[in-house]
Amino acid sequence: MVSTTLGYDKREDRVWLSFDDGTPRLWFTRRLVSHLLGPMLRPFEASAPGGQGGAGAAIRVALEHELAMNEPLPGEVAPPMKMGLEAPDASPDADDQLCTGLNAAFDAGQCRISFHTREGERVLQMGRVGMHRWLRGLHLLVRHAEWELLAPEWLTRSCLPEAMRSLVQGAASLPPDANPGH
Repeated sequence: MVSTTLGYDKREDRVWLSFDDGTPRLWFTRRLVSHLLGPMLRPFEASAPGGQGGAGAAIRVALEHELAMNEPLPGEVAPPMKMGLEAPDASPDADDQLCTGLNAAFDAGQCRISFHTREGERVLQMGRVGMHRWLRGLHLLVRHAEWELLAPEWLTRSCLPEAMRSLVQGAASLPPDANPGH
């Protein structure tokens, strides 16, 4: 299984994707990321399992996303997504390739994205749970970069369980000088 890392280079104003296989990292323009989080997700939504039950694609994919973000896979012991920082001097030394286009294929079990560069094609293939987590990581990175891109509601919604949301929202609304513990 391939592991990936997403990052943002402020100087270049580009998102990058690196694979753990030693291949050069891919650079994504804002326009390409907009496509990844927009039109490309329509077939992903349509292929969400459970269509025979009568629920619409948007409802099915939202439920699938919530489960993917909050339920561990069988045998999973490590957190599926980690946040971290790259040393500022590491990015200029990385080999890179500009992603010039992509194709995607989704079904009820597997997801495949082919990234096109002048040097050839790079493929990211994973199950639907992995794709939900990867897309969430991409969305959070884009939000951190302050790119104002549209994404479906199910991807932008808080992943905290409902009981935790009210606690976090309540703490966020306290004035900065409030000290509720004393």
